[in-house]
Amino acid sequence: MTLQYNDIVARVEKRLFINRLPESTTEEDVRTILSGVAEPVEIRVLDGRGIAFVTLQTWTECAYAMSTLDRMDVGGSQINVELCALDKADKSATTKALGRGQALGEARLFVGGLPIESTEESVRLLFSPFGDASVRLLPAGHSKCAAGYVSLPSWGAALDAVEQFTAESKTRTEGVKVVFAEERGKGKGKGKGFDAPGMKGSRDNGSGYRPLGLRYEPYTSSRTRSDPTEAAYVPRRDREPAPMLGGKSAGKGKGIKGAFDGAVPRLFLGKVGFSRSSMELERLLSAFGELTECRVLDGKGVGYASFRSWAAAEAAIESLHKSSPFDGPPITCEWARPRSGEAYGPEVNVANGLEMTRLFIGAVGNEVQTPALEAAFSLFGQVQDCYVVPGKGVAYVSMDRWGGAKDAVDNKERIQEALGCRVKVEFAEQRRR
Repeated sequence: MTLQYNDIVARVEKRLFINRLPESTTEEDVRTILSGVAEPVEIRVLDGRGIAFVTLQTWTECAYAMSTLDRMDVGGSQINVELCALDKADKSATTKALGRGQALGEARLFVGGLPIESTEESVRLLFSPFGDASVRLLPAGHSKCAAGYVSLPSWGAALDAVEQFTAESKTRTEGVKVVFAEERGKGKGKGKGFDAPGMKGSRDNGSGYRPLGLRYEPYTSSRTRSDPTEAAYVPRRDREPAPMLGGKSAGKGKGIKGAFDGAVPRLFLGKVGFSRSSMELERLLSAFGELTECRVLDGKGVGYASFRSWAAAEAAIESLHKSSPFDGPPITCEWARPRSGEAYGPEVNVANGLEMTRLFIGAVGNEVQTPALEAAFSLFGQVQDCYVVPGKGVAYVSMDRWGGAKDAVDNKERIQEALGCRVKVEFAEQRRR
């Protein structure tokens, strides 16, 4: 199991325990040993016992000092260098391994909550204070932010990075989330890689999941347009199907009532004006997220738009419904309900007794801890609450918005990629009052 930041700093500190020194060793001798390796904050030598305690500024210095000085020959004896335990009475195997730097795993971090426009170079620059970073970003998919993996030169550098970003996250509700990545090959269902349910063969040479085959091309209505050069954008499906919740088609889930599985985030916009063009509507809506469809019906004064993410569509409704973005009366911006009259969008949760923002996570591996789970779900919005039930293999995550929760359900393969195990993600049933 990969230890996280809180587990580590609760057991050891940035202080070195050095023994097997010559009994005549002085503070100045220790400072000489450390020269070129680390700048000590404090040195304390136990006279006549060959033992010294050295406090350092960073975990990076601790890691480098341990790797450089341990078993170094000083006065004919090989010295021993370890991290000091916070509690002297703690003799657990984990704390002993931490002291020797053996339980800190790989210097590999999972990073979530990055701006969606982030590139590998910008992330590399963000982590440059901690050393030369190797970066691999995950495909963006439908999430509101970017995420990926960052490898640093040492476990000390990785711990310094987590410490800084953890401190920053305590002062603001949104921002970059950084946790230690699960060790490769240790997670349930993880080895050289796995295909997420419903995405067999979609992995691309270990570089992440490649997008499903949706292509977008200009579409012009057969009816006469006021501007013949104008084009609305609608999706054309390639050979691979669009992603669906649970990999099942609408109406074939566990008794779900309404258009849920396989539904896309589609909006109906009314009273937009008879002279309004699709391009004008697209310019308005693109501020909320990526569109896959946007068109105004000729002579109707209404339009339809589809987004890649439910969170973007929900934000558009909250901002535009009964507002006046154009010259004229307020427009309506609502979920585009199916002609069949089935429940759609958040109405499906109400119709089926499901929580609006609270998710149930099943098949959670024993190696998954709360910080890693929170970071994985932060790809889809702000996480309000996150709780792993001890020993049960389940967890609960509460998002701040319904749209973010729905995006997480529809894109659980990204969460599986981040956590390294095939977790199940679905809306939790409403709790009994």
